[in-house]
Amino acid sequence: KDYEAATGTDGRSIRIDDLRADMKGVEFSGDYSSATASSASGSASITYAELLKTAKSEPTQVMRGVTANVVGLSDGGNGKVKVAVEATVLGTKLPQPVYVLSTVTVQGDTVRVHADSLPSFGGVRAAESEVRSITDFEQKIDDLPGGIKLDQVQAGKNGVEISVKGSNVKLAG
Repeated sequence: KDYEAATGTDGRSIRIDDLRADMKGVEFSGDYSSATASSASGSASITYAELLKTAKSEPTQVMRGVTANVVGLSDGGNGKVKVAVEATVLGTKLPQPVYVLSTVTVQGDTVRVHADSLPSFGGVRAAESEVRSITDFEQKIDDLPGGIKLDQVQAGKNGVEISVKGSNVKLAG
C-alpha cells in the first residue's frame, strides 16, 4: 500500500511505496469491527525522486559569489546516497555537478540524509554550516498506520529502503 507522508516543515508530502508488514498475534474485537496485532515488522521504500522533493532545490548562497542546490539523488553504493549538487560560482554554472556521498539514518519518525564529507566548489571550500544547509536534509514520516514506527533505513538501488516495526498495531476500527 502507498502512503502519503506529510513533512513536518512546510506541509509537502512524499509518497512511500510498497509498505508491507507481517502481523503477529492478531486479535479481533467481539463484533469483528476492529483488530489489533500484538507485533508487526515490515518494509517500505521512498524513491529518490520523492526524497529529492525534501532537498533544497532552489539555489542558495553557500559563500560570497557561490550558490548551490541539490539537483539529484541516486544510489552511491555501500548503503550511501549520492547527492548531486549544482553550483554557480561568480555567475558561471560549473559544467558538472559536485557529488557528495551521504549517510541516511532514521531518528524517531524522521529520515535524515547527512553528507559524509563536504564538497568544494570550483576549488573553493565554503563554511560547513552553509554547505550542510544544502547537502543535509530530512523528511518526517508520519501518517503511518497506528503503532507502526520507522526502524532502520538504507540507501538502495532505486531509493531508500525502510524497515518498520510496531506493537499493538491497530488494523481496523
